[in-house]
Amino acid sequence: MKKFTMLSSVLASALMLTVASCSSEDVAGGDAQNGKGTTSYLAVNIENVGSAPASRSYEQNKGTYEDGTADESKITNVRFYFFNGDGTPYLLVNKNSDNDSEKQPVNYLEQKVETGGNDHDHTAETKTKAVLVLNGETKAIPASVIAVINPEVLYNTTLHSGTMTLSELRTSAIGSKFYDTTNGFVMSNSVYESAGQDVCSTPVANNVFASSDAALKKPVDIYVERVNAKVNAKIDADYVRTNETEKAWSKNAEGKYQINVGNIDVTTYAENTNATPTKKTYPVYAVVQGWQVADANGKAELCKQINTSWYAGQLGISSWTTSDYHRCFWSKSVPFTSGAQGEVNQPVNPKFENIKQSLSGDFSTTPVYTLPNTPTEVIANPTTSLNTLTKLIVAAKLVYKDDNGDYKPAQICQYRGLTYLGEEAVKKQIVGGFARYFKKTTTESGDVYKSIEASDIAFKTVVPGSPESSGVKNYEVVATLASTVGDLYVKNGEKTWTKASKDDVNAALAKETAQVRSTDGATYYYTPIKHLGEAGKLGEYGIVRNHSYQVTIQNIKGFGTPVYDPKKEIDPMVPSDENTYLAASIKVLSWRVVSSKVDLDQTK
Repeated sequence: MKKFTMLSSVLASALMLTVASCSSEDVAGGDAQNGKGTTSYLAVNIENVGSAPASRSYEQNKGTYEDGTADESKITNVRFYFFNGDGTPYLLVNKNSDNDSEKQPVNYLEQKVETGGNDHDHTAETKTKAVLVLNGETKAIPASVIAVINPEVLYNTTLHSGTMTLSELRTSAIGSKFYDTTNGFVMSNSVYESAGQDVCSTPVANNVFASSDAALKKPVDIYVERVNAKVNAKIDADYVRTNETEKAWSKNAEGKYQINVGNIDVTTYAENTNATPTKKTYPVYAVVQGWQVADANGKAELCKQINTSWYAGQLGISSWTTSDYHRCFWSKSVPFTSGAQGEVNQPVNPKFENIKQSLSGDFSTTPVYTLPNTPTEVIANPTTSLNTLTKLIVAAKLVYKDDNGDYKPAQICQYRGLTYLGEEAVKKQIVGGFARYFKKTTTESGDVYKSIEASDIAFKTVVPGSPESSGVKNYEVVATLASTVGDLYVKNGEKTWTKASKDDVNAALAKETAQVRSTDGATYYYTPIKHLGEAGKLGEYGIVRNHSYQVTIQNIKGFGTPVYDPKKEIDPMVPSDENTYLAASIKVLSWRVVSSKVDLDQTK
């Protein structure tokens, strides 16, 4: 396994130019009162964490490590934070300002990387040694350092412009954005447990010298990892279902993958409306539109948070930490909360219309980068229970094949436990229960009263958390009177009519929810993303930084979770009365991979 070293030759050159302006001889201590402290030198190698055989599940599933792409590994800037032994800032003379009055001490050095026309020199694939020149405020030397790669990606509120203690950097440096296409991925020191201690910052006291030559002879290795995790997905185009002989997946005329997910019964009538209706059964196919992640974490810490009391039997990951390879395979994550504006951290979910990551027969499509998200307790039924595990979600549209062999949208709906094809059929069922309400039309012959019709019913989604959302699931809709409906009346006697309250009618309509898909049969399927842990253990599901999760979708059955409004944000949930599941094989890579089999069975 090649090392992922983060400093380029150009950065090293830039740093060495700084060195050239200083004497390489032993340096005498300066005068802290005049801002002239000790000048010392520290040689550094910044490397990605090693390729350790992390766990039994890793061995069983032949887990592998994945090299980052050039974009995933590039660096544009490096910031080094220095600390005293007690975690307080090790103060450096600030040379970033030409105004002496603005030269407030800081505890970091920052170096910009110039490309020099050779982008490969600026990736994590390049090994180099560089020398940092430390102009301390005092004669003391720093005890430890944390490296932050590509810090310009972070908001100003995440990294202060002034000093930061070790505790502040570890616990208060929380943000929502840790990569961009211009500057790359934010990386920081790898964190792991060793001899009961939480190892985060890298000790440097024995590597600081009075000359650059001496420093180069004893560089310090700083191991870093990306804050983000990576998810990618593909279709197992060769998958054959149990007891079948043909491949389950095929492609439609548009080149999109489709799979048979069940059958529907369609009632047909002869031209004579008095004829007995007949039922015909047609196969239903889910045509995949794309994929995304759902219930993603909206925030993350710059530095990994761990609990030194974790143990292999609890996590199901053996070993969950390894000091030999400077890494661990589990972590805490920023918890989901509610509260005042700016403090809320709710799961991040996509709208159906934005689930567009393409699916092919390999992992060559664009991945999704997401933030760490780990549970604090074992989730017994991760597919069906309400939880905030990060999930892979697949958007699809249902179609059925008619007698002519043509594919038509399958707008499959449910109301009161029965299945219907088309929302018009549901509306007719609804108005049947509201036959006592009439519309009035005034004609030359007098007032004419007519029962409300299917066209007088509309469906609406409700806003989560609103008073009317009580008892309404995210995938359900409620019936309401259409905006075109005027006054309604009820018959009191043979010729006596009383105006009805439309509010009362709407309240009565809302008591019965329905599952209605959009006219093109929109639906979705999902699976929680597995991690390295054994089944039934805390580490079975979760997203951990610097891991690559590769999901191979094998099988889909059932009609999925209905989507009525493609513009509404999805909160992944399984209809309780549908036999729906998605089966997948999941690998976890470092940018690390682990294999696991998963069924998207949303009925268990």
